Amino acid sequence: MAGGVSARLNLYPIVSCNQMTQFQPTFVDDDQFRHVVNALAGASYDRSEFLGTVEQRNDEGRHCLSVKLF
Repeated sequence: MAGGVSARLNLYPIVSCNQMTQFQPTFVDDDQFRHVVNALAGASYDRSEFLGTVEQRNDEGRHCLSVKLF
């Protein structure tokens, strides 16, 4: 955006089940990330709008959901 301000909100899903992670939360793997995206898209009134609005990214090996704020 030339001369303007823009901002994005990045959300990094984690696994926080203490039995699975030995009390050390970890970032989700590929399968877990697909599950998160499908669960969130399924909870949306319009699945295609959700998938068109929320960008799925990989930021330095960590899965991320990115939403443009302005």
